[in-house]
Amino acid sequence: MPPLIAAVIAGAGLYAGFRLARKVIENLSLDRQTGNADCPASHDEPGIVVEKHLGTLERDPVTGVYRPSSPSH
Repeated sequence: MPPLIAAVIAGAGLYAGFRLARKVIENLSLDRQTGNADCPASHDEPGIVVEKHLGTLERDPVTGVYRPSSPSH
């Protein structure tokens, strides 16, 4: 009986491992298909990068985040 229990546990582990591997491979292929997802793109023409001019950026000394400079400067 113990070899049967070990076989069932091993089978469940293999099944879960294959499902996880399939999910990871699908995510990798989706990343390759979409290219660089961080770049904003127009929905009408895929592959065209839409640029946004923010003007001069200033670094906030407290948070370290860059933001557009205020018009008062």
